[in-house]
Amino acid sequence: HSFSPIPEMRSLVDDEVDMLTHGHAVALDVIFSSIISLVRGMFSEADVERIIVTAKRLNLPIYHPYFSDPNILLEALNDTVKHRNGDQNLPIPKSIGNSIFINDLIFSDITKAADLMTKFSRKFGADID
Repeated sequence: HSFSPIPEMRSLVDDEVDMLTHGHAVALDVIFSSIISLVRGMFSEADVERIIVTAKRLNLPIYHPYFSDPNILLEALNDTVKHRNGDQNLPIPKSIGNSIFINDLIFSDITKAADLMTKFSRKFGADID
């Protein structure tokens, strides 16, 4: 879980958003990382949708406003880099059951993925204000 710690901790003190449990934050991180893979052309839209449907079936969240906010996600990435000796080392699915590590994620990738997170969430019936 590369992106989840900052949204999880922030949600505990922000009365404007639903609080994220650790498991919920990690589940959202999995979805977001899958969307990054889609943005990068490695993962298919069908695979992302399969993960979202699975999360919904497990009663896990598929949306939280922090996972659609590129600035919070960039802050989360920067925090992760601090704990990984200056490298991103982001695990990204390449296909279901296979992953790679990337070290070159940029803000425009985060922004695209955050926008897609909202679009997929709407498509699958998440309650978005």
